[in-house]
Amino acid sequence: MKVVITPSDDGEHVTIAAIDLTGDAWEDYLHYIDLARRSESSNDFHRANRALRAAVINLIAHLEGVVSGLHEKLVESRPDFRTSKRLNQNRCTLKEQIVDLRRHAQESRGRRLPYLRLRMKALRDILAHPRISKFDTGSNAANPRYLSEVDLFDLSVKMLVPDGNHISSWLDALCTIYGYTRVHDTYEILTEMAKKFGTGREPTKI
Repeated sequence: MKVVITPSDDGEHVTIAAIDLTGDAWEDYLHYIDLARRSESSNDFHRANRALRAAVINLIAHLEGVVSGLHEKLVESRPDFRTSKRLNQNRCTLKEQIVDLRRHAQESRGRRLPYLRLRMKALRDILAHPRISKFDTGSNAANPRYLSEVDLFDLSVKMLVPDGNHISSWLDALCTIYGYTRVHDTYEILTEMAKKFGTGREPTKI
């Protein structure tokens, strides 16, 4: 979550914006799931699939935002937080960040995070990079299955919602362990700041 303060040209006023893209991604996920559900009920499956693809993007954006935000915070504030070492020294991937968080939660907090199913992450990657294929984590090495763009058009509310609930429950468990906020109430933050600045004006919610 970021607070941006922009002074006016004359220096007499400031504009304050509270931005929570990670939290908004979760709200957007819920919005598109609702749209897909209503579209399916009216047999508008093309519109439903379009909404489901948007839901997948926002679901994984929320997951990545929470995981990377907490990971970065722990890197900066906890000397006992160890990160995955990569040969090319690039930033950790999402999976590596999750491994880091699971290990630290177990070692420093004595809390075991459950397994996180990332099938929708593979579909999001295909959305971002059409024509690639990704290993389906629901299959096994003896009988591997790969996901492709075809699978995006087989999405349904019945298929996506359990994965969304699974990811949400995992994030709740993670945030509970570390006291980390998944979704910030930006309106409340702006209201409190307006009181401190003594503007007497109600903030605008976009």
